[in-house]
Amino acid sequence: GLFGTLPFQFPSSKAADTLLVGETSLVPQENAHLIMILPDNCPDCTSVSRILDAFTASGISFATTEEKTASEAQYLLDKYGISRLPAMLVFNSTTLTQIPSFEKRIDAFVLSDVPPPYVDRAGVVHGRVSVVRIDDPACTTCATTDTLIEQLTRGGVFIQSDTRINASSVEGKQLLARYNLSKVPTIILSSDAREYTFLETGWTTLGTIEPDGRMVMRSVLPPY
Repeated sequence: GLFGTLPFQFPSSKAADTLLVGETSLVPQENAHLIMILPDNCPDCTSVSRILDAFTASGISFATTEEKTASEAQYLLDKYGISRLPAMLVFNSTTLTQIPSFEKRIDAFVLSDVPPPYVDRAGVVHGRVSVVRIDDPACTTCATTDTLIEQLTRGGVFIQSDTRINASSVEGKQLLARYNLSKVPTIILSSDAREYTFLETGWTTLGTIEPDGRMVMRSVLPPY
């Protein structure tokens, strides 16, 4: 494959949950009330049930839980300065300070920094990544980009579309010229890939982040 061992670490889903919840196992929140605020319309967004499962697996449970849509919870979004959804608010708890993902705001602990995809207050979805692969179908022995795409998916990157473009086509030649690429196969990720912190910070080992925000892979192993 194109990548035997990647030069930076992709988190697994379990690792992502650990980062969200933390390593500490906490006692049940006996009097705690959890409010989950959901986007009005974002089927692709991070699932709050997955986040809740991560808490349960760490021994954290809540006395009562409640769900509200964004339109129902505008006053909460304003009061607690929540800018991305889904989000969680926990009331009547004293021990959530041990979880770095939660921040104390006024009288509640707020989890608003959820992994992408998420929705901002304007209703714009962030973190849906479009992938463009540029390759040469005539080269049957060339390396493949499949491994990297699989690892992106396993690392929690939401891939909205995955398009293959022939390097010899008009569009292929335009992209190669625009980004000054001389080797294929390669991939170009849309600017939403930068929502994934691990990917943005590690990408310099694979390629460049362009002025238009796209992430272009330049580290191509032979044969190409």
